[in-house]
Amino acid sequence: SNAKPLGLEIDSDFGRLYVSTREGMVLIFDVKNVGNTPSARPVMIHTIRFAQVPKNGPADYIKQMDLDQDQNTLLCRSKAGVINIVLLQNKSILKTIKVATIDSYKGDKLEGLASFKWLSRMSCYCEGTSKGFLKIRDIQPGNEVILMPETGFTDKVRLIHYNKLKNVLFASSKDGQFRVWKIPHEWRSKVIEEREINAKYDQQVRLEKKARTSGGGKRAP
Repeated sequence: SNAKPLGLEIDSDFGRLYVSTREGMVLIFDVKNVGNTPSARPVMIHTIRFAQVPKNGPADYIKQMDLDQDQNTLLCRSKAGVINIVLLQNKSILKTIKVATIDSYKGDKLEGLASFKWLSRMSCYCEGTSKGFLKIRDIQPGNEVILMPETGFTDKVRLIHYNKLKNVLFASSKDGQFRVWKIPHEWRSKVIEEREINAKYDQQVRLEKKARTSGGGKRAP
């Protein structure tokens, strides 16, 4: 592809495919009918540009995507360390837009964002830095650091993995070390808990509506 795709995320609820590209864009495809009929193909329905491609110098691009189907959000991390949060819309794809941009290390020449993971169960995100630190931040304005696990890493954080079911965080460093943490629940704010409850309710309503639509709206005799 001329778009130079880098990453893929499948949204099974909305029947969409999100493709990040080296040109700093996310391409959104409708894949609801793919697999149902031999002639069905993905159809591009929307594009969102996050990073500009400069005429001179290295280009910025979307290096990582994390999809949260419970809260209908897509988080995109650029090579430059900027995180963009996208609110996904089902009925009107054109209303799928960026709602927040986070650049925690803008102007910081000593430390930067090396890796990133959305903690879907906790409604926050974990960032791994170039100095080997892990910082769990709130996505609300201010992006407060709400938890900072002790790593002992001497080099940058290379990989972060999150197990939503067990609420466990894994991280590895370029220095060869590997750590595992059980994330505590005590620090979660009431606002975050209410936000998750509302998101789960919205998801349940959406699934019930989808089931009725699939069944043709007819009740079983």
